[in-house]
Amino acid sequence: MKFRNAIKKIAALGVGATMLGTTMMGALAADLSNYPNMFMQDHKFNAVLVVGSNAAPIDIVGAIDMAYSLQAAATETTDVSVSGASTVTASSGVEVAASGNHLNLGEAMSAVQASFNNKDLPVLLADGTVTNDDTNTDYDYTQKLSIPSNTVTFSQNDDVDAKDPKLYIDQHSQAYNLTVHFKKAINFADLNNNEPIVIMGKTFTADASMSAAGDDLVLYASQKTNTIKNGETQTITLNNGKQVEIQCESGNTRDSSATLYINNKLQVVNQGDTVNVEGTTIYFSRVSVADVPVGTVLLEYSVGSDKLTIPNGDEYSNVQINGEDLTGYYAKFGSDLTDVTNIYFKFDPNDLDSDADHYLANGENQVDPLFGTFKEDFAGVTPALKSSDRTMVSLDRSGDRYKLTFTNKDADKYSFDLYDSDNGNALSYAKGVVMSVAKDTDIAKSSIFILNDGDITKVFKLYNVDSSNGAIIQDLTDNSKTDGYVVGDTLFGNYKFDAINDSANTIQLSGATLNTITTQYDGVITINPTNISFAEDSNDFEQSADATKAETILLTVATDADHDIKLVGPSADTNLLVADDSNGDWEYGLTTLGTYYVLEKNDKGKSFDLYYPEEEAQYHVFFTPVDATISTTAGGQTVKTTKINKINVGAAKLGNEITDLTAQNLIVVGGPCVNSVASKLMGSPAKCSDGFEPGKAIIKLFNNGDKVAMLVAGYSGDDTRRATTVLAKYDQYASQLTGTEVSVGGTSLSDITISPVVQQ
Repeated sequence: MKFRNAIKKIAALGVGATMLGTTMMGALAADLSNYPNMFMQDHKFNAVLVVGSNAAPIDIVGAIDMAYSLQAAATETTDVSVSGASTVTASSGVEVAASGNHLNLGEAMSAVQASFNNKDLPVLLADGTVTNDDTNTDYDYTQKLSIPSNTVTFSQNDDVDAKDPKLYIDQHSQAYNLTVHFKKAINFADLNNNEPIVIMGKTFTADASMSAAGDDLVLYASQKTNTIKNGETQTITLNNGKQVEIQCESGNTRDSSATLYINNKLQVVNQGDTVNVEGTTIYFSRVSVADVPVGTVLLEYSVGSDKLTIPNGDEYSNVQINGEDLTGYYAKFGSDLTDVTNIYFKFDPNDLDSDADHYLANGENQVDPLFGTFKEDFAGVTPALKSSDRTMVSLDRSGDRYKLTFTNKDADKYSFDLYDSDNGNALSYAKGVVMSVAKDTDIAKSSIFILNDGDITKVFKLYNVDSSNGAIIQDLTDNSKTDGYVVGDTLFGNYKFDAINDSANTIQLSGATLNTITTQYDGVITINPTNISFAEDSNDFEQSADATKAETILLTVATDADHDIKLVGPSADTNLLVADDSNGDWEYGLTTLGTYYVLEKNDKGKSFDLYYPEEEAQYHVFFTPVDATISTTAGGQTVKTTKINKINVGAAKLGNEITDLTAQNLIVVGGPCVNSVASKLMGSPAKCSDGFEPGKAIIKLFNNGDKVAMLVAGYSGDDTRRATTVLAKYDQYASQLTGTEVSVGGTSLSDITISPVVQQ
């Protein structure tokens, strides 16, 4: 019955029952609602797009639209694991980092990145030009932000935080320098027309009153410039939000002054003067007075303009803002205002009033106090000191015992009692723990022992030995037990059973048990009767030359006068910074590599937690615009990524290039009159327009053996174009693309109707 229905459907499509000489079942499983998936395999385009050898341009354009859409569909979304430590990025700005060289603990910032220019901060440090409007002379200049030798350090610092040790940048010398370099020496005294200069993204104009070589360099921060003429009154807004009126009254050509009323107070001003109104500076950048027309006055002024003064001289002097020293900010330009090659700025936070401002702590930023357009941001460390991206080693005391917990290279976690004070009498290994048992030496029942195969460490326990089950070994990562070991069997790596004595409940192994553990990320723990050490892997440093900085953290395990077990932390040295909290209850340590530990001290070292990074920790310091944001992307997470599978050249062909219609999936554009493949699909009609109506197009699926063929054709080129548009925007028309055939009508590419074709 199903077969008869299939024949009826083929007949309704106007195709002979012997269509293409193939079977009739393969393509009938396809449905237009599945477009374009029937032409995809493993998310790759798996068909040929066919246009007629005599195709009109409009058919080709329609086919191109479909090809673009098919390329967009040839994608696959997969889950990708983001390995390694977290990453820190800024929405704009630049990091103190270089290719293959990130900032590390104790490393001079200048050794990583000595300076930044317009390539690093294209807006803030943009190259510029000052043009003297009177002489039409251009003065090109560049900008450079220089980074000092400040380092990231770690200590207990009351100025940074009164409780716990912190990471911070010590800025006692200076935070940074800025150099504005003119390629041709500029004469600032000759700038009289508000010529702008942009420094660190802030626009300034030169004070027109500067006229001599020995003058100070005076610049005005340019806000919005207003223009007012005699007889006019304007309303201005002060910095405090209050609105006042400014009225231009008259001018005096003898001294080029203008008379005005500001907030009902009489003021006489010349070009370059400033007037302070309730704490707001009004700068008059231009005062023009003329007799013709009689009494003509024109003023240009800006509200809220700060007056920046750099004292004349070759030595750094305090920058002045509106006549007041800007604490911590210094500048110099030389002794000749008419011949300036460089303007130097220096920010030295050590001179700021608050001690806390001398440091930039982890997570803090400092907005530049002069320009206000950029900030220095200490965005943190990756991986974070207690991040899950690190591997953790811990010693925890319960009663008279210390338990050791670590993770091995296979990410197996082990935890077992290691030290015991023997009921308050003497320090020893915990019950059953044995170290460095020689090969072919008895290991007794309930013994816990350590074995290494290369860099893989496992901790085992001899659970039991009996005549029926042989040796029963427990792996302490999950406490699973494996029995049936006999002499000659391999336990782990190269370790074999050389002897199994069920009467004495002992075994002998072909190699010695060990007192060393290799942790995840290749740190090595060495266990001794009275101390335990953690050695960093020298290969984990970013620079191979720093391998000598690999630290060994040595902890002393002892008993006090009351025979209570205790843990004593290591001493600080060059590669290990150690600091207590303000109460002395906790000790914190941080190595050059980035290994971080926390030791409890108030209760005789009850706990010790060590966090070891996979690679040398990276410290992130940025210079960014003030509105930039910092974001952290956690490592070790899964994110989705989309891959575009390119449609290969050769996926489009002319009709006369297709000799075997069953060899591939086909998308055929254009009817039998212009496309020979379309003619074959439709049974080679005597009249090529048979089956088509003016103003209509069809989208039809055909059985093509094991393949699928789809015809997209209309009575005219415009009709075909509407049908290709439907398929190019298939997601928009998805609800109307159903069955094996639809009819497409309409009057334009925006007026399209789709109707199902009812099968008989």
